[in-house]
Amino acid sequence: MNLAPRTSALTAALILLTSCAAQLPLPATLPQLSVPLPAQFYLAAADQETWFAVLVADGPHLRATLLSPLGVPGARLVLTDGAWVKDGFQVPDRAREALLAGLLFALADTSTFERDYPAATQLAGQRELCFGTPVRCWRSKTTGSAEWQLELDSTRWRISLLPTGGAETP
Repeated sequence: MNLAPRTSALTAALILLTSCAAQLPLPATLPQLSVPLPAQFYLAAADQETWFAVLVADGPHLRATLLSPLGVPGARLVLTDGAWVKDGFQVPDRAREALLAGLLFALADTSTFERDYPAATQLAGQRELCFGTPVRCWRSKTTGSAEWQLELDSTRWRISLLPTGGAETP
């Protein structure tokens, strides 16, 4: 019995599934966000998981860093040509990449939202984007001038913009 055709078909199917799973909805170019860059955020999940995120424009790219409350980097990524590229020696973590992609989705400026997320819907401060196979849905809602709620699959996140050191805060 020759197993080569079965093995190659199985390998091709796994590669196809992996490539489908790897696609996160990301803007093709540097997104216009509803907050000025650089920006720092506090992200808290309903299950008590917390992170700090830093977004910085770097020419035509966007640098995104996710830090634990102790300051340990959880992800360092650069948005380049619509995909995340690792920035440094970080172990790939799909959940953290999705969290940063979801943060961009929640923060996308309303004026360019349709261009950056053509498959998404937006109505009165609420957004929804469903994608992939199996279908995954992201939902976001603006809850204040510097606060958002983000639901990634089944995890709910509360996002707060942190004041920057250089500006006076009222």
